[in-house]
Parts: sequence; structure tokens; C-alpha cells
Amino acid sequence: MSKFFIAASALIISISMFAIEIDVETAVNMAAENNYKVKNAEKDLENSKLQVKEAYKAGLPKLSYSGIFTKYEEYKDSSGPHNSYYKNDITLTQPLFLGGLVFTGIKVSGIAEEQYRYNIENTKNQIRVNIIESYANIIKLQKNLEISEKSLNVLKKNYDELNEKYKLKMVTKSAILEMEYSVIDLETSIIQLKNGIEIAKVDLKNQLGMFGSEEIVLKDLTLPVNMES
Repeated sequence: MSKFFIAASALIISISMFAIEIDVETAVNMAAENNYKVKNAEKDLENSKLQVKEAYKAGLPKLSYSGIFTKYEEYKDSSGPHNSYYKNDITLTQPLFLGGLVFTGIKVSGIAEEQYRYNIENTKNQIRVNIIESYANIIKLQKNLEISEKSLNVLKKNYDELNEKYKLKMVTKSAILEMEYSVIDLETSIIQLKNGIEIAKVDLKNQLGMFGSEEIVLKDLTLPVNMES
């Protein structure tokens, strides 16, 4: 077993260990979970829930207690000796709905909570659209790359056959040059496709909240029957 084969095998194993295979739904969920806009909106929602509770509490009766203890010089009366005095009060206060302020506060707080819920749902929907578009674009580029690489193999085979004919003076030099240009042009397109895939994957990883060096492997995108038609 050659050293090159061992090194190549080790490289493949190393890459596979750091590769993460995901499907489109997993990608959508990861993006929604790690998106800072969603996190901020969820914090706003929690704060609005507290505001609603506070608004309701403002309209509830309030119970207060107070006590007074006084120590003074002892004296006697018909009930016996005394040297202290203690008084306590329990008060129940009901807020007055003057101008509907409390009711308005409850209503406004409820509207704010619903708005934050809508913001979260709207943000998640937009994330879903963006992720599916990015995911589908990568799948498309990968399929184009696969087709281009197969086409290149066929083109090179044709070039080799044409070159043999040229050696036998069966074709002209211009035919050979034209085929060479076609090979170079397709090889350039393949390089551009590979670069495009890498850039698109980095962008997708950023949307997913993945900033490490791990490789992502995308499962094929299967569209519903009604969308395929």
C-alpha cells in the first residue's frame, strides 16, 4: 500500500469526520433557532407578556396593612394597668377607571404582545424562504457541476480520438484547436461552479449560525408533486 494512498485515505476520513449532513427542514430549523432577529423578537415577546401582567395587576384591588405600636408611661384605669398602645389597619383599595386608563393600558399591552408574536412568525417565514432559496441554489450548482464533469470526460475522450485522427492526417489542425478551446472553456466553467458552490455554502452556514470549519453535505431537495409540475 503506497504512502499516497494512505495519506489520501486519512484525508477522506478526516473530512468525513467533520462533515455534517443536513436536509432542508433541518437547515430551516437551525436558521430560525440561531437567528438573532428571532432571539430579539422572542425577548421582546417575553417583556410584553410581563407588561400585560403588570397592566392587569394595575386594575386589581390592592390590599395594604399598617400597624402602630406606642410605648409610654404606665397608668391604670378600670380595665387595669397600661403601658403601651397598638393599632393596626387593613385597607383594600380598588383603582378607579378614570378615563379608562387601566383598561387602555391592558388593551395596549395586549396589542403589543400580538405584534411581537406576528414579528416572530413573520421573521421565521422569511428565514424559511431565504434558506430554501439558498439550499436549492446549492443543489442546482452541484447538479450543474456533476453534468459539466461528465461532459468534460466525454469531451476529453472525443479530443483523444480526434487527436489520433490528426496524427493520421484525417483532420485538420484547426479542428484540434477548436476541441482544445472547448475543453479549456468547460474546465474554466467547472472551476467557477466549484467556487460558486463553496461561496454559497459559506453563506448558508452563516445563515444557519455555523461559523466553524465543518463541512456541510446537503441531502437532495425533493419538492412536493404539485410544485414539481
